[in-house]
Amino acid sequence: MRDFRADSTSTIARGHRFPAAHARKRTRLDAKFMALGSLWWLLVLARSRMIPHPSILELAGCVLLISIATIAPVRRPHARSYTFAEPALFGVLLWTGPLCAGIAGLLGTYLAARFSPLLQGRRAEARQAGMRMVVACLAAGGGWLRPLADRASSRFPEIPPEAAYGAIAAGAFTLSIFLLATLLPWRTGGERARERREAQYIGRVVFAAGMTPVLLLYPFSARSEAGVVLCVAAFWVMGARVLGLEAEVDGLRDQAKTATAIGAAGITDHGGSADPAPLLRHFLELANEYIHADRAIIWLLDEQAKEFELVAACPDAGAFGGRRYGLVDGLIGLAAAQDRVRVVADASRAPGREGRREEPEAWLLYPLAVEGRLLGVAQWIRPSTRPFTLAEAKPLATLVPQAALALEHMRQRAAIHALAATDGLTGLWNQRKMREVLRDEMSRATRYYRPVAILMMDVDNFKSYNDTYGHPMGDLLLKRFAGILRSGIRSQDRVGRFGGEEFLAILPETGLEEAALLAERIRARAEAESYVVINGERAYRTVSIGIAAYPAHSADAVALLAAADEALYRAKRAGKNRVGTALALSGGWSTPVGES
Repeated sequence: MRDFRADSTSTIARGHRFPAAHARKRTRLDAKFMALGSLWWLLVLARSRMIPHPSILELAGCVLLISIATIAPVRRPHARSYTFAEPALFGVLLWTGPLCAGIAGLLGTYLAARFSPLLQGRRAEARQAGMRMVVACLAAGGGWLRPLADRASSRFPEIPPEAAYGAIAAGAFTLSIFLLATLLPWRTGGERARERREAQYIGRVVFAAGMTPVLLLYPFSARSEAGVVLCVAAFWVMGARVLGLEAEVDGLRDQAKTATAIGAAGITDHGGSADPAPLLRHFLELANEYIHADRAIIWLLDEQAKEFELVAACPDAGAFGGRRYGLVDGLIGLAAAQDRVRVVADASRAPGREGRREEPEAWLLYPLAVEGRLLGVAQWIRPSTRPFTLAEAKPLATLVPQAALALEHMRQRAAIHALAATDGLTGLWNQRKMREVLRDEMSRATRYYRPVAILMMDVDNFKSYNDTYGHPMGDLLLKRFAGILRSGIRSQDRVGRFGGEEFLAILPETGLEEAALLAERIRARAEAESYVVINGERAYRTVSIGIAAYPAHSADAVALLAAADEALYRAKRAGKNRVGTALALSGGWSTPVGES
């Protein structure tokens, strides 16, 4: 049996070995066979003179009662709905007899499933449940129950005959209901074992709550039948209200816990990481407690490209991996434009998707937005045999905004971390960040015995440049040199402004010889390109560079910086515009190309 991590593109129904289409066919056949059997038994009862025949008015009232009970949900968790239709039909059986109850059950459930918009997406389920009720009603309404009740009443005189008959009929009715539900279950083609267990528990609670007032008040029906019926109806209304409020309180409590967990994940400091995937995947896992889907995906808006890109998925992206959607393209773009939850019964039939060989899937789309600003779209997917409902999406009204807020907080913290680690003038990392990176690289190098080199660079005669041309021109020169460094280093290298006119480059997986070649290229480019145009003329400045490396010079980050700094100042004392190497290895410096 597969769990939430199963591939939703498969049509194999979890919990049953029936494909979804075969499951729907089997449930239709079950309902038809039960309907034919019920009609045959009703005809037998109609020809019998021992069974009381109802009047037209009585029958119409019972049909209306069963229709209303079938439509009105007591609890509606996930894609299922639980009603008092079975207790109502049992009450009709006790007060009017099996013939009226059977006809009312057949007509009432059929009319409700056929014409009520409240049963959209659950019509087949309502029909099959109605057939089960009718079969159970006819099984419990046979003439063999009354002699059993009379025998039990004579053996136990303290038990009234009506109470004994009600108890025996209730036992037969309940046994028939659960036996039929076990032998002929409703096959959705996608429910998990945990969902089925939860559905069975809720169904039994609702059934017991509806049967209790019928059994308690039926013995008094001989005195005042109308009063008993009104009391039973009042009990049903109060019971439905209590069960509904209990479910609502439980749901709100669970939603509060989930929202708290999402909020806690949102305010957790991730070290300045801007990757939202772990946070959003955590949100999808929490939301799965309320939206039972085979796959869940988060699409975030790339504001520069004006496209939605897949950022997080649970359990995986499946066929959606690598896709991108335009801001106004497809169902994703439409849901984002409408800025409200969107339920799609069959995405394969949506406009623009005709002709594609896709499994029929139900989608639930919910935009993520903060203060009117769109961040992305959350998507839930499962087979079209179990379409989503707006009632099922109600918990998302609390969870999705919380997730969007957590995502925005994460982005803001990442931006704050970036500002704290960035030099305001050049846009490079600052000294604090560079020292932190160097410690990490040294730790990694010593752990795996890999080399690492650093370049300490200083703009030559920068003070005189400021004195001659002014500080604004000096700032432009530093920006110019920062641009040379960005384009001159490799993707795995790190570069930052170390203070004033000093810059530091950290070169992982780099030995001294390779570092010297890179330093020479930087020096040569600075000599040719490090200038600012002032009054139509180029004002140049060169740079001097000092090199130090692990393991040649030191295994300590502070000592390595000191070695590179010492090599830099020896290069400056030797005439500037040079590349110098720490004394521990060569004790000298290189001469620029073209100089002797």
